[in-house]
Amino acid sequence: MQTSFDAAPSLTVTVLDANRAMLVVSSNAEGGTVFVDGQPVRDAIRDGKSQSFVKPGVRRVKVEMDGYQDEPEQGNSGGQGQSDSG
Repeated sequence: MQTSFDAAPSLTVTVLDANRAMLVVSSNAEGGTVFVDGQPVRDAIRDGKSQSFVKPGVRRVKVEMDGYQDEPEQGNSGGQGQSDSG
């Protein structure tokens, strides 16, 4: 499932099994920090993307970087239900 939000980061979720999903955040904010449910993920944006494992379900995702406008979190259902734009 891929969700795009204009110039905002795009989210791709691949459900691997009942307990794991792969979240890929694509963004032009090279070196930016990705937050999932308010917590920073281990890997910053490198070569235009960041990948992390999450539990399937509704997740709130945000990318922050100095010099970029602070935008609201984006939602993605992680393979369960519909996604929303927060």
